[in-house]
Amino acid sequence: MPAHGPWNNDVDLFRVDTSGASTKVHSFERAGVPTAARMSDGRLIAAFQHFPKDDQRNFDRVAISFSDDEGLTWTAPRPMNIQGMEAGMARPFDPTLVPLPDGNVRMYFTSNRSPDFRISTPKIHSAFSKDGLNYVFEPGIRFAVEGRITIDCACALHKGEFHLIVPDNGTAAQMQQEMQSRSKPRALGAYHAISSDGLNFKRIDDLSASQSNRWLGNVQSENGTMFFWGTGPGPWPLTSVDGKQWAASQQSMRITGADPGVVKLRDGSWLILATSPPRRGTMGNDRLGQTDTNSRPMNVATNPSSTRGLQEFGKSPRVQIRPIQSNYRSAPPTATGRFATGQPADLVLGAEGFNRSGGSNVFNHPTGLATDGHSLLMTDRWNNRVLIWKTAPTGNTPPDLVLGQPDFDQNRSGVGLDQMNWPGNVAIAPDGNRIAVTDTNNDRILIWNSFPKKSGQAADLVLELDKLNGDFDGNAASRFDSGRRPMMRMSWPWGVWTDGEKLAVVATHGSAVLLWNQFPSTSNRRPDAVLRPEGAGTPRNVTSDGKTFFAVSDHNYRDPAGSDLSRPATMVWNRWPTEAEVSPDFVWREWLKGSFTPARGLVMAGIQSVFIWDKAPNGANVDPQVFMRPEGYRNGDGPDAVVAQGRLYVCNYNRANLLGWNSLPTRDHQPPDFSVGSDTPSQDTWSERNFIQNPALASDGKSLFVGSDFDRKLFVWKNLPDESGVAPDWVFDLPEGPWDIGTDGTRLAAVGRDTIYLWDSLPLEGEQPSRTLSRNVGGTELRELTGVALDSKYFYVADRQAGAVHVWDKSPDSNTPPILSLEVENPGRLSSDGKYLVVSPFESHDILVYPVDELGRDNRPYRVSGRGLFNLPGHAIAANGRFIVADRSNNRVQVWNDIRDAIAGHPADVFLGAQDGDDRRPGLSERKMIMPGSLAYTPGRLWVGEFKFSTRILRFTEAP
Repeated sequence: MPAHGPWNNDVDLFRVDTSGASTKVHSFERAGVPTAARMSDGRLIAAFQHFPKDDQRNFDRVAISFSDDEGLTWTAPRPMNIQGMEAGMARPFDPTLVPLPDGNVRMYFTSNRSPDFRISTPKIHSAFSKDGLNYVFEPGIRFAVEGRITIDCACALHKGEFHLIVPDNGTAAQMQQEMQSRSKPRALGAYHAISSDGLNFKRIDDLSASQSNRWLGNVQSENGTMFFWGTGPGPWPLTSVDGKQWAASQQSMRITGADPGVVKLRDGSWLILATSPPRRGTMGNDRLGQTDTNSRPMNVATNPSSTRGLQEFGKSPRVQIRPIQSNYRSAPPTATGRFATGQPADLVLGAEGFNRSGGSNVFNHPTGLATDGHSLLMTDRWNNRVLIWKTAPTGNTPPDLVLGQPDFDQNRSGVGLDQMNWPGNVAIAPDGNRIAVTDTNNDRILIWNSFPKKSGQAADLVLELDKLNGDFDGNAASRFDSGRRPMMRMSWPWGVWTDGEKLAVVATHGSAVLLWNQFPSTSNRRPDAVLRPEGAGTPRNVTSDGKTFFAVSDHNYRDPAGSDLSRPATMVWNRWPTEAEVSPDFVWREWLKGSFTPARGLVMAGIQSVFIWDKAPNGANVDPQVFMRPEGYRNGDGPDAVVAQGRLYVCNYNRANLLGWNSLPTRDHQPPDFSVGSDTPSQDTWSERNFIQNPALASDGKSLFVGSDFDRKLFVWKNLPDESGVAPDWVFDLPEGPWDIGTDGTRLAAVGRDTIYLWDSLPLEGEQPSRTLSRNVGGTELRELTGVALDSKYFYVADRQAGAVHVWDKSPDSNTPPILSLEVENPGRLSSDGKYLVVSPFESHDILVYPVDELGRDNRPYRVSGRGLFNLPGHAIAANGRFIVADRSNNRVQVWNDIRDAIAGHPADVFLGAQDGDDRRPGLSERKMIMPGSLAYTPGRLWVGEFKFSTRILRFTEAP
């Protein structure tokens, strides 16, 4: 049995953004020749040749896997089923998936009638499927060249034509000689054929190849351009508008692997699947040269799935480093002292400043749009305001009015009727005389009975959810649902809709939609009905016409008839619902929010795409007339779209602007004509304003280091800043987004996914990492790294998926195993001051404290916990004898002046971000916090990074 074969390789999955930064997100073991596509229901599908260890029947068959979360997790591979294959044909191999306009998916594949290619030359065939797993063979040959090997095809539907690209693999004799000698395949160019129906192809001019690159890979069509990812050093991808003339893309994307499969993700990045180099411990791994004793026999010389001449798809990227001409005042040394409950922060980074929005056209996460047909209203969520243009703008013009703030320059949260705290959505009646805003973190709905006349105008009415909970009459709701389970208290209103006569409000906590059949005329009038559909998880938005269409988007919908997996979806009723648990008529597998057009069409915006129907669909399989994935569209929790003055406006949540079209688009992928909140639609205002999502903090007492898993960056301030809103000195773009970073004052480490970045000296001048360790360190597999810490004795890494904290007695290298591994359930961020190793949980409530001197002898930790003490703490540190906890979902930081008091179970001495120990309400001000998630202590100062729903880094200074 040959020891070298395709079973020695894996298919690695990488998320690659437009800058070329890559993040490994998954692997399919013992696999090769991958392909990927998006199904009509929004799921991703991957197909690949699979070589399971102990399943002879399914060995070397095409396997299928699905993902509901944009490629982060996948179902177990299952062999594809195919019906109607002609007698004598070999089972399919080397698959390529192409989504079809009718919602089906077609697989192009290779087959022949003899394992010896000299007897039966391989040809390209096809089959179609409705579910991606079960296929029906389509008779005939899609493509073949007499006497030449046609395998490893790529295909895309581009501008109404199918483009089939097949690398020229030479003759059977040439291929066999290359495989037997294990020599590098020659670059012979590729065949190119086109078809109007995807079945009958016409060969056109061949494509040429460079000496080191091959047309072995994948082609995709996006926004009128074809992209081809091939095998070899690149640069990849190549682009073409017609399939004839190809040029290098302006932005190269690089990963390690061969024969990639590619699919576009909803956030605008690409998911690239590539056959990895042979695993360690196999004959194919040149460095180790050991055999895989679990491999099964296979005729490699004639096996079409062999990784013959495996090459790199690009190269492993180095960290990209950018200097920024930042000029700021450095913080002077300060004496240590004491923090005090409720004290204000004195500096903020990752924001314009305290109580500073940046101005009328500086948006921070627009989450909702509304129009009466003439005006435009926008919820500027993280600026705690609603902006109003009396006439819908045609460009980046300033709004006329602001609600929630006294002027355009302020953004502090508050509880008055003229203030807001993280508002979610806005709605306006068609006559413009009623406006409703979900004031999310104040758990209320603010209502204006007429169009506001001035900025800062107070609301006329308020609906407070804590006063609407309890028993309701009739079929509205009760404290118990139909199963006699206690109802969750309704809170956190997110979405709102009104036509001036009816009102609907989404209560995310409580999984409910509150319905008023008549618009409330008094404060705290109870709803007429409360909708709690089975399967609802955390509903977010509502879209309706008040009569025949009612849609509720849900971030964590669970199909009552399906699996327990929660995922974004939109439930749709073909009428205005009145019962508490009436089931939707259909469900879209995507989070959608939008509005009706004046001509009774429907526009819905999603996480990645925008859909336009000529009339409201009455089922999930009704295709939109227009489908768009705008360049630069980076949505998240804020999808929305409205039509005003004949123009289309779409929220661009994570790019902090609105995209605009001068008229309702009539063709797929029609680019926007203008933007609001930025000079151009593609402008990245997020990066320009130094916003940092999910900051993870570390400091040596002189410099500040901030990692971001969302941005996949490391930010470096060479000196501790003493001014708010200043930019860092260096920005490092990392292939893997760092969930945690740590320093011992000399070294710096960052970890994310399965990768460790380690600098032996602090990178104050933009130095590359000293070492980058991925997947395996000293025989220990790295799975999901969520924490890192360093001290003078040890180096610690938390692996959530492994349920362990690995400990090295020095800086790890690729060959050094840890000296011990602590068993910890769901470990998260770590810290060590040299005396105590502190392990924060990942989505739990206990914090573990290990005396460093006792590691290796007694690995039992102290537990700092208790009923109601913490709510999903994000980070905890021991510093200067204190114990400090980022009590994330309680929106505060707890401080014990003596760590021994925390271990003994005494209450905290100080609460930052809160008025007292009972204050848990979030807010945007010097004295309030929104979900603190990371901490760093420097002598006399505490730095706090807020998580998920804020970009701020706060500094608190001790009083002497």
